[in-house]
Amino acid sequence: MTRLQLQHAEFKQLLDELEHSLSMRRIEMSDVRAAHLKLVGFATNHFAEEEREMETINYPIPALTEHQTSHFEFMRRLGGLLSDAEASQDPTNRTLDTVLFLNSWIRKHGPEHDQPLIDALQGGVPEPG
Repeated sequence: MTRLQLQHAEFKQLLDELEHSLSMRRIEMSDVRAAHLKLVGFATNHFAEEEREMETINYPIPALTEHQTSHFEFMRRLGGLLSDAEASQDPTNRTLDTVLFLNSWIRKHGPEHDQPLIDALQGGVPEPG
């Protein structure tokens, strides 16, 4: 398993913890803020590492740009979800919105962007974007 794959598993674990918190009790705004900050910090570091790896192996520019755009959109959306949660009277529902977004994003981003990168890092030829 590559370092990036291990990080993907760690990211999924963060999501699982958030889902578990939702199932156990009503979530307080401080919990929502802490979870978002943890996700943002993790994603920022992980995305920077992925992008460095792409540049190191001369990943095709169209695929690199598309991958970076996906990362940017993720961060923008996550920030918006935190703002929505802070403005809401019901942080539990807003946290559910975050969980749904993250699950959807992972299902789409992984096969479309991360798997081709992992294949390229393992010596495969990346598909042109």
